[in-house]
Amino acid sequence: MITVFNKEKLEEFPIDINKLIKLLNKEFSFVKKVNVIFVDEGKIKELNKEYRQKNEVTDVLSFNIDFDDTFGEIYICPEYVIKNFNEEKYIEEIIRLLV
Repeated sequence: MITVFNKEKLEEFPIDINKLIKLLNKEFSFVKKVNVIFVDEGKIKELNKEYRQKNEVTDVLSFNIDFDDTFGEIYICPEYVIKNFNEEKYIEEIIRLLV
């Protein structure tokens, strides 16, 4: 099951995240529970520095939260993605990052 946080970070970008998550939950049987958190460039840079020792913005970071691998989190920075992909490819890239 996928749960999405900070959907408001996508308001200025051309994607219907609710429709996408519903489709992913329907098409894939998830053994894991996955939280998808949309963050700004400052937050993803902070996480990247803390967990990967890289002081730079990135598009996505993913984490296993527990030891039996049944829960994970995906942090996505839509600002980074939109800067690096044109509008048509932006939606495709968000989907790729989620999958």
